[in-house]
Amino acid sequence: MTPSLSLLAALVAGLLAVERKAFLQAMFSRPLVAGTLLGLALGRPLEGLGLGGALELFFLGAVNIGASLPDNDLFTTSGAVCCAGGLASSAPLPVEATLAVSLLLALPVAKLGRSVDRLNEHLNGWAAVHAQRRGKVRARLRYNLFGLWLPFMATGAMALGGWLVGAFALPPLFAEGPPALPRGLAVVWSAFLMVAAATALRSIRTLRAGAYAAAAAAVAAGAQALRTFAF
Repeated sequence: MTPSLSLLAALVAGLLAVERKAFLQAMFSRPLVAGTLLGLALGRPLEGLGLGGALELFFLGAVNIGASLPDNDLFTTSGAVCCAGGLASSAPLPVEATLAVSLLLALPVAKLGRSVDRLNEHLNGWAAVHAQRRGKVRARLRYNLFGLWLPFMATGAMALGGWLVGAFALPPLFAEGPPALPRGLAVVWSAFLMVAAATALRSIRTLRAGAYAAAAAAVAAGAQALRTFAF
């Protein structure tokens, strides 16, 4: 993978952040769609679709209501997919191991993304006040567009940082690590699919949600176990 593809992915991530907060809001920034688009930009569609689908289930119940800000799922998706793309191009690992380690590293940054969203809201308030003081329409428009730069730059930087970690920081660790590490990470990926399936079904408001979640977890565990221990 060339560095130009990582820059393309960072640009795509930044544009998705703008779409998420201000433009269209057509759900292109949801993990499933965003992960697929980022995977295509990196030339790693399998990793993008796999992580995007799993994270879509995991964050399915997160909603933005009133002053409550959910964790930033796009931050995690951008970091995870780009990390997986960089690692897959630099180290010959099973796909499940690549997805698992990228996911483990990227999940915590959803909290960081929420902090960025909160900071951006304060900046938007400041920009709105200054826009009202400007008499010219062009000056007002410039201040109103000011609030788009922070999510664009922050999410693009997260995508680029994820690629750098996957391409340069992780391969030496796997080269020096125990041979059983990739197989153990594949089990971690199986476990996360169970958790993601259960989390998604628990968000359904029905008395049978618990039973559906348990059934989904069992099916995901069985299917992934067959694939994990087949190689």
